[in-house]
Amino acid sequence: MFDWNDLRHLIAVSRAGSTLAAARALGVNQSTVHRRLVELERRIGLGLVKRRPSGYRLSELGEALIDDLLAVETAVGDLERKIRSLKLDLAGTIRLTCPEPIVPRIAASGLLDRFHERYPGLLVELVTSDRYLNLAEGEADIAFRSGEPVDDRLVGRKVCDSVWAVYASRSYVQKHGRPRDIADLATHALIGFDGIMQ
Repeated sequence: MFDWNDLRHLIAVSRAGSTLAAARALGVNQSTVHRRLVELERRIGLGLVKRRPSGYRLSELGEALIDDLLAVETAVGDLERKIRSLKLDLAGTIRLTCPEPIVPRIAASGLLDRFHERYPGLLVELVTSDRYLNLAEGEADIAFRSGEPVDDRLVGRKVCDSVWAVYASRSYVQKHGRPRDIADLATHALIGFDGIMQ
């Protein structure tokens, strides 16, 4: 029916008495505050504020709702503080498995630094292996791998593209010819990954 952010804007206008002062308090543009008020009134189907020469005042309906809105604001604030506290209280070790060549990219990305800032009580242990560790059995908690998850109990998310290519020396191509497509590779001598990387 309505968005909590719209309610925040209404509360700010009721406290400040104008959309300009409410915008300053919220750190947004005055037009954003006005647009949010209009949208909230449209969704509810009733006027919540009255425009006066001295600024905005709550309508009778706005006055009837303000105590409940302030209670919601307090509850949301308490919930946000609790969530922050729970995040800070997380402690332990997370085992992250990935192929060894990926480790420098992870280290250079700043990902671990950002993670540690957000969750200072958690330690990330890197388990470098090309072998697929069994996440469902607890061999690792998180895995960076190519392809789709092989176990339907696991959840996967694409985090980047991984480019694979086939290379040959000039002398090899001169002697054996250049493959035209993937099927041609079956007739060529290859050095590559074993089945564990598939």
